[in-house]
Amino acid sequence: VNFLFETHDLKWASPATVSRMGMIFLSDEDLEVRRIVTRWLSSVPQEKASAIQGWIDELFYKTLDFVLHSDYVVETTLVGTVMNGLSQIQNVNSRTEFICGIIRGLGGNLSLSQRTTLAKEVMQWSGERPPDMGSPLDCYGDGNSFSSFITSSNKTNIDPKDIGENAVVSTVAVQRTLKCMDSWITNMEPFILVGPEGCGKSMIINHAFRQRRNIGIATIHCNAQTTADDIISKISQLCSLYSSSDGRVYRPRDCERLVLYLKDINLPKPDIYDTCQLIAFLQQIITFGGFYDEALEFLSLERIQIVSSINAATTVGRHQLSTRFTAVVRILVVDYPETSELINVYDTFLSSILQNMNIGDKTWLQHADRERLANTIVDIYQKTREKFTVDDRRHYLFTPRDVTQWIRNLSRYDLKSENLLDAVANEANRIFRDRLVDNDACSRFDQQLAGILRTNFRHTVDHQNCFFSSLTSDFFSFFLILKK
Repeated sequence: VNFLFETHDLKWASPATVSRMGMIFLSDEDLEVRRIVTRWLSSVPQEKASAIQGWIDELFYKTLDFVLHSDYVVETTLVGTVMNGLSQIQNVNSRTEFICGIIRGLGGNLSLSQRTTLAKEVMQWSGERPPDMGSPLDCYGDGNSFSSFITSSNKTNIDPKDIGENAVVSTVAVQRTLKCMDSWITNMEPFILVGPEGCGKSMIINHAFRQRRNIGIATIHCNAQTTADDIISKISQLCSLYSSSDGRVYRPRDCERLVLYLKDINLPKPDIYDTCQLIAFLQQIITFGGFYDEALEFLSLERIQIVSSINAATTVGRHQLSTRFTAVVRILVVDYPETSELINVYDTFLSSILQNMNIGDKTWLQHADRERLANTIVDIYQKTREKFTVDDRRHYLFTPRDVTQWIRNLSRYDLKSENLLDAVANEANRIFRDRLVDNDACSRFDQQLAGILRTNFRHTVDHQNCFFSSLTSDFFSFFLILKK
């Protein structure tokens, strides 16, 4: 009997163990990328392979060399980077589609600023010019030309109840992310969406799969105690076990395809040897297509896709993912929307909220006034985020998720008799001011809020004597002014 062990380092191996084994070290420097690409090309349809081969020789290796000298957001291997790039060019039909594909794929693990720099370099090498050279990421290959992503109009119909996880405004950033995820979803490839807290990772993932037919999504909220048993339990709940010629296999029970979505996959705590059981188990599922049960019988998985999201920040409680795992999954980094996109999103949300309420001042239903209010709300959020940071207090983490909650809470007010700006100011106090720790911070926030409302609307808010309450009814709120 020969034992073969595969590991990414010998950090925990004792000299006694090492001295009794033969060692084979496979380094990134020993890998020949061209052989990996040639092997991958053998899986591409013959009618496309020759054209893709020419484009790869022209641009792929040069782009890969640029990426290897950049800083990754999530640590991975050379093979992981190469496969990330190849995953985006599998279905291309033209040179422009190939160019956009390698930018999305090879640049997927870079920050947006680095990805923009990469896109400009690739465009220059290829002799192509995107519609907007200042934003080379905001386009896609459309036949033999480039087409820009179109910003969604404010006429999007959104149910106020869906504002939050289910409401998606199709901004340029959202379209860009969905375009990158499209090939992974089509080919059922496992992938990780990486981004800061509250940037909309879950929203985009759920939206992307809801656009496809007969796909079920099972969300697992990971924590420090999440283990492989939780994944096995979820699979056994949603799948049925069938017998096949290759052994027993799990297949989705009520849908054509099942998506296992693991949120915050870097939260499970590693053991004393820096090994995370959950990550090792997922790596086994992806690599071998199944797992061994307690009776040591191998159970295969069919039509089950592994999708996850993480916050890459190295804060307390988050742990680095094994490079053996990140090498077998695709990676895409996203960030917070830009200011113009935030205004567009919250203008749309405000339109949905106000049009479904009995509002006294009908001027707020006009696009210009509503957009000015959305601009004001985003301005308050961004200035609060700049003035009160996590460097001051750990819980001073304000994200677009808070602004979404702010907008959604406006539906709880009786805007037929109350001033909308008073309701906006009150919610700002509840969302932001109540999290501040001392009187000085509260005073600075009050001055900031009052100054922005006075400048934009010439509106004055009485912070001390203005209260809202719903004591008289579950659905009706009234405005109470306490007079001294």
